[in-house]
Amino acid sequence: MIKQGDRVAPFRHMGLTGTVISLKKEKVETWLVGGCSADHRFRAVVLIDESKEEREFLVSELMRID
Repeated sequence: MIKQGDRVAPFRHMGLTGTVISLKKEKVETWLVGGCSADHRFRAVVLIDESKEEREFLVSELMRID
């Protein structure tokens, strides 16, 4: 699980390394078979090392780096 303070990189842009500043929880509007809905998903706000800009990524798009 990715948490605040972790060093991360997105799978599709490995050169964009950064640090997670915060996590945002958002409601998912997907309905599953049987009438139940998916719960929530998380977005991470990442401070990019090189440009010092903040970018948002889905947590599922990130991997931790050490």
